[in-house]
Amino acid sequence: MELREWEIIYNEIMDDFGFSKEDDLKSALILSDIIKDIKNNIPLNHIDELIKNKDIYVFGAGPSLKKHAKMVKNIIESNNNSCKNKNKNFAIISADGATKALLEENIIPDIIVSDLDGDLNAIFESNERGSIVVVHAHGDNLNNIKTYAPKLKNIVGSSQVPKDIPDLINYGGFTDGDRCCFFAEHFGAKRIILCGMDFGEYTTKYSRPYLKNDVEKADDIKIKKLQYAEKLINWLKENGNSEIVFINWQYFQWIYNGDFLKQLNVLSIGGYDPTGGAGIVADAKTIKTLDCNPLTVATSIIPQNNLKVYNKIDLPKEEIENQMESIFEDFDISIVKTGVLNNDTIDLILKYQKEYNFKIICDPVLKSTTGYDFVDDKLISKYFELFKKSYIITPNKDEYDIIKSFKNDLKNNYMLITGIDDKLLFNNKELRIFKGKKLNKEVHGTGCVFSSAIASFIAKGYDIVHAIGEAKKVVLCSVIYAQKTKYGYNSNPTYINKESVIKNLNYAIYLLKKMDFEDFVPEVGSNIAEGLILPKSYKDIAALTGRIIKNKLGGTVNNGIKSERFYVVGNIEFGASEHIAKIILAASSYDPRIRSCMNIKYSEKLIDVLENEDGGFTVSSFDRGDEPPNVSSMEWGTKFACEKFGGAPDIIYDRGDVGKEPMIRVLGYDSIDVVKKIRKLINIYKLIE
Repeated sequence: MELREWEIIYNEIMDDFGFSKEDDLKSALILSDIIKDIKNNIPLNHIDELIKNKDIYVFGAGPSLKKHAKMVKNIIESNNNSCKNKNKNFAIISADGATKALLEENIIPDIIVSDLDGDLNAIFESNERGSIVVVHAHGDNLNNIKTYAPKLKNIVGSSQVPKDIPDLINYGGFTDGDRCCFFAEHFGAKRIILCGMDFGEYTTKYSRPYLKNDVEKADDIKIKKLQYAEKLINWLKENGNSEIVFINWQYFQWIYNGDFLKQLNVLSIGGYDPTGGAGIVADAKTIKTLDCNPLTVATSIIPQNNLKVYNKIDLPKEEIENQMESIFEDFDISIVKTGVLNNDTIDLILKYQKEYNFKIICDPVLKSTTGYDFVDDKLISKYFELFKKSYIITPNKDEYDIIKSFKNDLKNNYMLITGIDDKLLFNNKELRIFKGKKLNKEVHGTGCVFSSAIASFIAKGYDIVHAIGEAKKVVLCSVIYAQKTKYGYNSNPTYINKESVIKNLNYAIYLLKKMDFEDFVPEVGSNIAEGLILPKSYKDIAALTGRIIKNKLGGTVNNGIKSERFYVVGNIEFGASEHIAKIILAASSYDPRIRSCMNIKYSEKLIDVLENEDGGFTVSSFDRGDEPPNVSSMEWGTKFACEKFGGAPDIIYDRGDVGKEPMIRVLGYDSIDVVKKIRKLINIYKLIE
């Protein structure tokens, strides 16, 4: 995080808590003097070697700390790794008080991030055994800085003051836990694995040594700090380059051992919709999209489409049990997602849960959007038996009102009331609101996609809050890219994250290299970009850090070796090109499906064919001579062309101006779509030349 970005967040935090900025600066300057005077500080390039391109386990001091410490110890031992091995493919960063719990498991963290208010004995012991300590200065720990910082070995000084202070680092972060993550991100961690990071309303003796009990309800200040920590880590997930995940034993056995079928099975039990827009077919598509293994049990045949539900034919109990038996006999199941059920199926689910102890993600399909009732009073009463055993229940607002009308208290499980904004409850108390975006499109099956996405993310180790947050992105994408039918839209489960964007761009460039693209490279070079869904800024859009440039020698043969006809210069990174990002940002406001763009060389003949013959492309343009003063050329030009066309076309061109090369810009749903369009353009160009 850059200091100018951190300054905005810092000011918000300081104002919210009423902390003193002057005391922060005073403490930072004192730590700066200490670091300068002692010889115990460690060079940052050593930290780079510890972290870069590795899995980094970040330990907070939440209620799950001990469990996760044992988990990581088992993972390390089962993969023949050691904390002392200099060539290990991981590193451990401990947030202050979490250090004591790690020492109890004989785990020595590589790095401790501390403001020196935790268990100092544990920090000094770990430091003596080799841990680097990142000592953090803020207004409340001035005395501890003076007393203990000079006594530590191998230290790095840090501050939260948003300005450069000699010998101190500031990579962002407010609490010790989220500072660990920003620290790991800055030094190029491949993956940041969150352990003991619960972000709830409870704290532990490891965080607050004065507590009487091991776990207690946190005070209001601590709760607010945890909320900021979660907010900052979410920011880092969206804007950083490191993958950030929550630890889960099943997920990490899968990662380390490649045990796909055993570890990430998700079972969907529900109705069969022949159109595939909803029910177990939509569930299976969603689960597969999220890299889990989908297994299904059909409870009913439900002929339906976007117009109406024709009927609901329940399968016999024996046939439902045969399906369940065949799956549980051969597969390890930890997550079961339910849809349309009947009395017999609920009895069977409860029977199998008792034996196999799986989590239930219950989507209570009580009524279709077309008005068909799937339940009667007897079945809804039976549902309450299932609700009591469910990990989370995901009714929409109408279904929630039906459930609530029965006045049956539900305790010890989560309830997510879905809509544009989703409300998460626990024990009937509101925990969080998940804000959404309204799109003017009625799509069949979004409830199935949402709940099966939640199930998949939980299987992958996400906590409930982050599982819902990521699943909400899947639903948004499934609506934006919904498949049109005669009477409406069917859901199209789609998940777009940074990893998928970069994967697409790499493949698009691979395809480009197979084409005769050299005649389409402009004098200024070409770039290709792809963004996340509904990108907010250029940082949400990845592109080449350099350009695609033409070989001036034209791919000549030298000593029998043919040179490249064009070169791809640079790497793919988010935020690499504000120029091309502005085109995508502007175009996506007219059509949210548009996430990619590439600029290519202008050809008058090609434009003439595309505009006057049926070349299969939609085309619009802008004239640079009409550009008003003090505007972004690409933003203005793209919006002008989209307004003229009445949406986002396939191609936007301009004929240039003084000092400005004429250009064609190809838009698409993703970078692969764009390159496929360019391949068609190349074929058209060959015919007219």
